[in-house]
Amino acid sequence: CLNVTVPSVRLRTYSGHWRRCRSPPISCLSDPEAVVSINLVLNASPPSESAHFCAALRQIDIAPKRAIYRVGEPMELVAFPLTGVYCAYVTLEDGATVEVGTIGNEGMVGLPVFFGAIVSSDLVEGQIAGTALAMTADAFRAAIDRSPILRDVVARYAHAHLRQVARSA
Repeated sequence: CLNVTVPSVRLRTYSGHWRRCRSPPISCLSDPEAVVSINLVLNASPPSESAHFCAALRQIDIAPKRAIYRVGEPMELVAFPLTGVYCAYVTLEDGATVEVGTIGNEGMVGLPVFFGAIVSSDLVEGQIAGTALAMTADAFRAAIDRSPILRDVVARYAHAHLRQVARSA
């Protein structure tokens, strides 16, 4: 069980309207549909669409320095942070690593899976402890194939995330 209270956040619903929302405390993750509103990518999908993939979601812990992806390894999960933060790093030619992005409850870890990648080219690990909802990469691909709305939501997030990464370069 997960027991957290999420502060008030400003979010954009699927209909495109901005609203203020205070998420209720999460007492248990037995019903993932009750917590999808905490992650803004999941929340941006209408309930009729999110129902398709909620059954595939499971809770994972985000722990500092625990990798979800390592360079050259298969990307087996896609994660939607609820609390906590992931960090993405690239390895330079001299072997040094550089942080290129952070992912919190505004996004998802697994954009390369969305673009068709199977093996990670970057290191992605927890930076701030918390929790996420995750599904297998195969389940995510199936959900994207089934739902043009979910595909559009993830594409819009990908665009925003890539703009953020480009600005920090």
